[in-house]
Amino acid sequence: MNKVPDSIMRYLEHVEGDIIHHNAGESDITSPYGIYRKEHPEAAIFTEIDAVALKLGIYQKSSEWTQSDIDAINHYIHQGDIKDDLKELVAKFYYQMTKPAHINDFPQDAQVSMFSMYTNSPKRAKKACQTAINTFVKNNLIENEMLKVDGVFGSKTISALHKIHNGLLFESYMLLHMSSLYARLAVKKPKKYLRYLNGWNNRLKELSRL
Repeated sequence: MNKVPDSIMRYLEHVEGDIIHHNAGESDITSPYGIYRKEHPEAAIFTEIDAVALKLGIYQKSSEWTQSDIDAINHYIHQGDIKDDLKELVAKFYYQMTKPAHINDFPQDAQVSMFSMYTNSPKRAKKACQTAINTFVKNNLIENEMLKVDGVFGSKTISALHKIHNGLLFESYMLLHMSSLYARLAVKKPKKYLRYLNGWNNRLKELSRL
């Protein structure tokens, strides 16, 4: 499999939408399903979006598009077959982006949360996962050696993940540990990290609505 699970695409559609948009305070467009062009200018989806713009006679850079330009491009995309093609490009983009997280090795019930955690903070997400595995070991929910919580996914972490069968409980442990990591940072340096904790809490709210 070379794309993220469908559950993640449904999550992205819920939190990001399936249309091109220009968020306030940002310098360029965001694609359907949340790829911000300034951060990922080489993403294949933008080549396709630019091609649509040219067909419609829109020659400016996407950072200069008006809302009417964006509306016209979105209308064209949603009227034709290209919508599914763009969705496929997004799924492959996020698969490559999150490949080090080994999303497809997680229980299905925990995949969306791991994806959300990883795109928020890769290292902390991996540490939260490893701590959740160790919690399973401590509570005799799986038989496994305790993992070193280093944020590095090696064969031991992947092997342990394959032993997890209660995905919802594992998801709960991961989210709890991720929240704890952000809370500790916010306590140590509130001016620097409190906004990250608030951002994480907003992600938790979105996950709870799924």
